[in-house]
Amino acid sequence: MVVERVIYELVQRSLVVETTETEIELGKQRQSLSRLLARSDSGNLGSRFLAEYDAVMRLSEMSLIRKGYVFGPTPHLAMNIIVNLVCPSEDIRSISKLRHSVKKGYGTPTEQDVATIRRIRCSMLTALGD
Repeated sequence: MVVERVIYELVQRSLVVETTETEIELGKQRQSLSRLLARSDSGNLGSRFLAEYDAVMRLSEMSLIRKGYVFGPTPHLAMNIIVNLVCPSEDIRSISKLRHSVKKGYGTPTEQDVATIRRIRCSMLTALGD
């Protein structure tokens, strides 16, 4: 699996921590992912973009949980590392910066931005599964 190649680095950098509650954690993430996917097809561009971004976060963490880990104190950094491995041609850093500005209310995504994060989500789902 793709995540196995980065787990060591993530652990060394304290970006992930061990968990023993894998089934409970997976259940929570699946529920969250389901709600996010429902939101990703409706609403304004900002809401759709944020739902897609958060879905990528859920997929990233689910892949970690299957290996006995969860995000540590800097989940976005850990997610960026995983996305870079799965989707090396995508600029997840600029997407993350846009997400921050959208959350703070001073940025607005375009349809292209929504399409990009959706493409990343679909690639993550294909590579990492559910």
